[in-house]
Amino acid sequence: MKVRVQRRWFHCCRRLDNAPLENSVKNYLARTKGLEPDFEIRQLPQIISGFNKRYRARYLEPSQRWFKADWKASDHGEDKATRLLRPEVFDKFIINSDFHRGNMEQYQKAQKLSFDPAELLRTSLNVGDIVLLKQCTSELTMCVNLPQSTTDPRYTFAKKDGTLVYAMKNSVILRIPKDLPEEVNQLLKRESNHPYQKIGTIKNSSNETEILPVLTRQLIVSFTLATFTKFAWTQLPIVLKKLELIHRYLQDSRGSKHVNFMSLVRIIKNLNIKEATDAINGDAYVRKVIDESMSVVNKSIDPTTLLATYWGVREQQQNNLWGSVYTNTALLSPTTVAVLPLKKAHLFYQEVITRLESNDYQEIKAFAKLVNDKDYHSIAKRYDYIRTLLNDYAAGNIEENAVLTTIISKIFRHIDMYRDQDVTRSLCGKLLVEISPQSNSSNFILGNWDLNIPKSSGISSVEQKLYDTAMPTIVSDTDRYDFGDMPVFCIDSEDAHEIDDGISIEELDGVRSRIHIHIADPAGLFPESFDYTKSGISDDVLRVSLKRAFTTYLPDLVVPMLPKSFCNRADLGKHDRKTETISFSFELVNKEDGGLHVDYDTFQVRLGIVSNFPKVTYDKVDSILNGDDNSLPSKQKKQLELLHTLATKLLHKRIHDDNAVVFGDGFNKGLVSLSPDDDGELCIPTFYDQSQTKSTLLVSEFMILTNKLCAAFFQENKIPGVYRCYNGLNLGNQAKAQFELLKENIKLGKLPSLKDITKISSQLSSSFYSPFPLPHKMIGNTAYLTVTSPMRRGPDLINHLQLHRFLKKLPLCFKQEYLDQYVWSFQARADILKIFQRHSSTYWTLKHLEQSGTKTHDVIVTSVPQNGTVNCLFPEYSYARGTLKLDPAMKKIPRIGDTIRHCKVESIHPLDGILTLTHVNRK
Repeated sequence: MKVRVQRRWFHCCRRLDNAPLENSVKNYLARTKGLEPDFEIRQLPQIISGFNKRYRARYLEPSQRWFKADWKASDHGEDKATRLLRPEVFDKFIINSDFHRGNMEQYQKAQKLSFDPAELLRTSLNVGDIVLLKQCTSELTMCVNLPQSTTDPRYTFAKKDGTLVYAMKNSVILRIPKDLPEEVNQLLKRESNHPYQKIGTIKNSSNETEILPVLTRQLIVSFTLATFTKFAWTQLPIVLKKLELIHRYLQDSRGSKHVNFMSLVRIIKNLNIKEATDAINGDAYVRKVIDESMSVVNKSIDPTTLLATYWGVREQQQNNLWGSVYTNTALLSPTTVAVLPLKKAHLFYQEVITRLESNDYQEIKAFAKLVNDKDYHSIAKRYDYIRTLLNDYAAGNIEENAVLTTIISKIFRHIDMYRDQDVTRSLCGKLLVEISPQSNSSNFILGNWDLNIPKSSGISSVEQKLYDTAMPTIVSDTDRYDFGDMPVFCIDSEDAHEIDDGISIEELDGVRSRIHIHIADPAGLFPESFDYTKSGISDDVLRVSLKRAFTTYLPDLVVPMLPKSFCNRADLGKHDRKTETISFSFELVNKEDGGLHVDYDTFQVRLGIVSNFPKVTYDKVDSILNGDDNSLPSKQKKQLELLHTLATKLLHKRIHDDNAVVFGDGFNKGLVSLSPDDDGELCIPTFYDQSQTKSTLLVSEFMILTNKLCAAFFQENKIPGVYRCYNGLNLGNQAKAQFELLKENIKLGKLPSLKDITKISSQLSSSFYSPFPLPHKMIGNTAYLTVTSPMRRGPDLINHLQLHRFLKKLPLCFKQEYLDQYVWSFQARADILKIFQRHSSTYWTLKHLEQSGTKTHDVIVTSVPQNGTVNCLFPEYSYARGTLKLDPAMKKIPRIGDTIRHCKVESIHPLDGILTLTHVNRK
């Protein structure tokens, strides 16, 4: 029975003897019929029938399709205990039943809640992995689908309740490798076109929704995530106590220091709080646990303890006990955490908070009044601790502390000229410049504790004093091969801080050439390379060098890995001075078909001496090879031409035989270089494009080949070493096909444009260090071990020390367990330097744009649109990346790689790296 609600005024109108009016009313009601929905009263059997139909369409059928298509049957013998038990037939009562719970518990027990951190090196993010995302740091999710296309490079993650989250790889801050049961094919399904309201999640189009079948969620996702979360939260209270105790032992009163995150997890797991607090033996016990836990790296750890430790560190960041946690972009796992000094961070800021919050924030009001009155002299006398607070915030040292952030916000709300502005690090910098004019040209990023340079770290400052007085040990080493008057081409930039590689060539006949790669030998300046018969290091300078791990290159400054005296002694390129090297020799053979053969049997490693260094730079070699410079003798010019020809063939061989990926000049536009002002301070940004020239090709190809040959040499002779590796990402079929098409185009000589690189950049991972050989798929090597920059890279220096001992038939300097520890510290330091190099370059780029006026810019889209915005980059500036607010009137939704013209800068904060633009619609 249907009941329709009638309008009162309709009855009134009917009482009027007015036919035209009555017809108009009838027509009006006919047109507006849909505004008054019908109400239908149904009987209970009808309600049950409708419910069952909706339930079947929305929940039962997706689970049934997944069960039959994506969960193959298998042998369930007793020896298959680690497999997920599968019902023989699908039944609707499986959903919400206890059947799967017992089987899942058995499966989880068989799996054991542990994983080897080395799995992070061997694998990439895949379906089944458990992760924490930036957008939900307190809730675990599981990866349930891979990127399907370059137009949408997002992964799909599921929460324990089945909610789907779409996020890029760089949103993952912690990954626990977790293979799916081998019987399971995939997890996600496309929702069918049933006549009921969809319950799936929209990814790109409202016409297509994705669903995690309820049976899939119950059997695979929910139980695993709930189990991990439960165990982690259960541990958290005791983990917090352990972290606070361990902090007292790890902290250094001189400044911030970093510890391996996995080692910290092991300390937490191994520490017994009762024994640790024993009044007599507790101190010795804790130190023993710390030492033993930090000496073991690649050993299984409990992922629930890992989670609890991460959550505990995040909580204690609010008390300035722990600093930033750094996640490697390839491993997607925390590699290191900063341990803040107890007195200079925790106790100091506890006192600052107390002082500034007391008496209804009276000190903040007094400070703000002095700023408003421009009484900077009084500020310097009375409020140095507030300047320290502002400086640390501008440097990015205390962003994790919510209380201090709130206090800084209150400071600005009481200052007239800043009251209505967003509180940012850049705003802190402006205030500091106002009250301390001497800070006018400073890049406050250089004051970040994690950068660990003498300017920002008390520990590094003390180490620099050691460096300033250190002198290398000069040893008379007669067992070296003298290359005599052979020309060694040390091709580098004019302003290079260290010159650590050179190339020589001997033309043996018309088809065969012998190449010698001469590498500087700073390892020979340390006692460990020649007269120690035990593992490890004892030299303080070497210990600090390996701790620094790399030469720090920022637009503002360069901090060498080695002392200046060591660099001067080991540097190549000083003509007529006999210089020690480690030299790598091999022969190349021109093939009849125009290709090139590398004769691996001729590879040779020797301690050498060279002295003939023709003066060459990248620019000079380019001029010579282009025929514009005839300053070198004809024989040396011919040698350079032959080297370039061979390097070109090596590149062709890598691309076609080894599937290497090269980009040419399609990226690295607008890199930052600083010029001095009238006072000599580096503060004027200039920009240049990195391009591949004949000289850079010549150098890079021979260095790549040398590192490849050394990897094989280390493996053949069972020498532990530090390898550089690259794992490709796991991709969906379409995305994989698009990436393979890119590689095929490269083989055809079609190097990718900036648009192409933008489209596939999200499908690229990062390289990483490993203590065992793994492929480097971007370069095209099955193993890659770097030896060509021992003055700038700690891994190369370690590999040189290993070679010294091997060539002298002494016990190796580093056993495998030593390298396991060093590799994680190298990786952590590499991550930190990469981040700060990007931050500093972004700062100077945005500062330049800030001063450039209000002109509009063309930008390239780098992300999928979300909430009316896209990420974008300036094609002419590699470090100008921001967020673009889309014009709602745009007729076409932009895709990754598209160019959007006429975009205006809306806000810019250089220290924060924040750039916001709006689209100016020009009709």
